Amino acid sequence: MGAVRRQLINWGCASVLGAGLGWPGRARGEGTITLVIPFPAGGGPELLTRKLAQHLEQALGQSVVVVNRPGAAGLIGAESVARAAPDGSTLLASSVNMVIQSVLSTQSRLDPVQDFDHLSLTGSGYGVVTVGAASPYQTLEQLLAAMRRSPNALNYGSGGVGSLAHFVGLALLGSSGTAALHVPYRGSVDLFPALERGELAFACPVQSTAIPLIRQGKLRALALSAARPSAALPGTPTLAQTLGTTDAVIEGWSGISAPKGLSPATARRLHAAVLSALGQSAVQTMAAQADVPLVSSASPSDYRDFVAAERRKFARLARSLPAAD
Repeated sequence: MGAVRRQLINWGCASVLGAGLGWPGRARGEGTITLVIPFPAGGGPELLTRKLAQHLEQALGQSVVVVNRPGAAGLIGAESVARAAPDGSTLLASSVNMVIQSVLSTQSRLDPVQDFDHLSLTGSGYGVVTVGAASPYQTLEQLLAAMRRSPNALNYGSGGVGSLAHFVGLALLGSSGTAALHVPYRGSVDLFPALERGELAFACPVQSTAIPLIRQGKLRALALSAARPSAALPGTPTLAQTLGTTDAVIEGWSGISAPKGLSPATARRLHAAVLSALGQSAVQTMAAQADVPLVSSASPSDYRDFVAAERRKFARLARSLPAAD
């Protein structure tokens, strides 16, 4: 991730950051904050965001209402926040998706860096390079050797063109100098039977869907696209470790952002409140159950720099997409 700083949550310190936070120009407890989730209701990440919102209420002394505003692959909800007043009353559950859509979608009118004041990262997912349990490939090195022997002879699947799993596959191939055929499915659910039957050589699903099947012995993990090894998959190397480049770090991060134009004092207060919420034991427990590592940004500017670096990375990967994709 270059010079962009991220930090794993320091629970003892973060839990007290909310104490004494004062709202500039507004009495504590006055007004309601709307937190927009730009996707349909349901799923672990949304439940975690709602739990985070509960603790934002405590840190800020204000009501936080969570609203699902899906559509256009997340663009509708994100655009509604970008157009809102920059007074701290409207926030966005931001994610890697808005960066991906900005480089792929002709419908996107958003600039994920310039249209928001980003407050902090909150979580980070990753892709898992997986093969079926009966696959002959026991290690990532064996899989790479097979692709080098016969370029484009093997195939890999994803839940669709432009999905995080697709980009993990692109990063793996680009960083290793190998070639394989991409097979897009309608969703990640269809990937797993194909892997188990040996119809796909490998896939790179996100950890929240891959880990249960790995623990059941249906899939085998060869590598992670995370920045660091995961306690959820002990002994599994990262692509960055194996390939020696951070270009192979592809993560499904999430965060909290606001419309562009927050006052510096409001941005600081909201940033501190997010860190305070991340430090709560209930949030930590839910994140652990969902296998979602919690992370934070040292400052709002660090999150902004992180988003800018991610956009450059995904734009570079998008340029490698075949015309047919």
